[in-house]
Amino acid sequence: MRIPLGSELRRVAPSLPPLPLPEPELPFPASATALDAPGIMYPADGPTEFSFLYGQLQNVAFLGGTNTWSGRQSFTGTPAADTSHALIEVGNGVFGGGAGTFAGAASGTFLGINASAGISRFFDFQVAGVSKANLGPAGNLVIAGSLTAPGNLNVFSGAPQAQAGLALVEIGAGGFAGGAGNFSGSAAGTHLGINAAAGYTGDFANFEVNGSSFYKVTNAGDVTAAGRQSFTGAPTADTSHALIEVGNGVFGGGAGTFAGAASGTYLAINAAAGISRFIEFQVAGVTKANLGPAGNLLLAGNITAQGNLNVFSAAPQAQAGLALVEIGAGGFAGGVGDFAGSASGTHLGINAAAGFGGRFCDFQVAGVSFFRVSAAGNLTWTGGLTHQGTTAGFFGTTPVSRPSVSAAATDAGTTQTLANSLRTALLSLGLAV
Repeated sequence: MRIPLGSELRRVAPSLPPLPLPEPELPFPASATALDAPGIMYPADGPTEFSFLYGQLQNVAFLGGTNTWSGRQSFTGTPAADTSHALIEVGNGVFGGGAGTFAGAASGTFLGINASAGISRFFDFQVAGVSKANLGPAGNLVIAGSLTAPGNLNVFSGAPQAQAGLALVEIGAGGFAGGAGNFSGSAAGTHLGINAAAGYTGDFANFEVNGSSFYKVTNAGDVTAAGRQSFTGAPTADTSHALIEVGNGVFGGGAGTFAGAASGTYLAINAAAGISRFIEFQVAGVTKANLGPAGNLLLAGNITAQGNLNVFSAAPQAQAGLALVEIGAGGFAGGVGDFAGSASGTHLGINAAAGFGGRFCDFQVAGVSFFRVSAAGNLTWTGGLTHQGTTAGFFGTTPVSRPSVSAAATDAGTTQTLANSLRTALLSLGLAV
């Protein structure tokens, strides 16, 4: 049967058993439209006619020409398990094997695009001439809107390019093209790079659960973490670095660089000049401990050292108001009521506040006192006293060498001489008045 192109085709249900049909001959000579036609279309003798047998046709495409589709096109077949073909094949590249052939999944591919060299886009989706999504020949996907991936496995498995201006995943409007103000990362490559445009005042990252932030990085680089932060690595054996490095000083070598232990350092602080504290620990705004730039450690509470080797190995400063180890609330700043020791320095200095009535020291074994000095200067000890020096003086008397006494008395005259020599010795030591 022959029907002129443009005729309206209606369903004609066949009443005869199906007959063997010849293979369709392609290409068709031109475009045509057949509506609701229960048949398969075949080329006719002339360019303006075609033949059909039962099947459904709508917006029929002719190969070798330009086709316009206005209705729904359904491709309901299952792709064959063939790596060189797809259910829908697009492009002027090769399908079916040979050099440059399409290489899809072994289990089959629904849509395969294989282009020869020189294309600009695999696809480009536009609205009113404005691109909303496109995929370039290098595999770069550009979308004008938001990306929503509800799956639970979104993988970026490539290695970043070894370029400072690029990252494997790039976020932000600051640019990643290598120009002024663009991202400047590692020359060896960056996995995740964020570069915001100038003037941005929001956060780089904010990780939340049910609207509550647990980890945040602001545009100023401030980090807020609600949970435990673990740094489980081992420091490298590098004197100029640490596992955790803090401060605006230099790390990694050069003038003013951090100089740690040769075997490695876990936490290092290296500050430029002018800081007030290395650390400051507070509770409700009240300082409990701090360490100043001179290395002075201030503790509001108690210090407990349970080791068996606590060393204060430095020499004391040659200042009367200071000591190498200072104990007491009386002050060591050199003011009124403050400690006043030797101008050449003091190793252990104790200065109690006014009104103190206890003991400067009390040495005990199992709770039993063996040696103590009271706030009044009274010395009490339970053992013997061995003096190995060459001079001695008591009760404020200037120390003198050990005095000698007369020989043992044998009569009244020598007894008088011995008594006088004993008196002189006691007076010189300060033991008599």
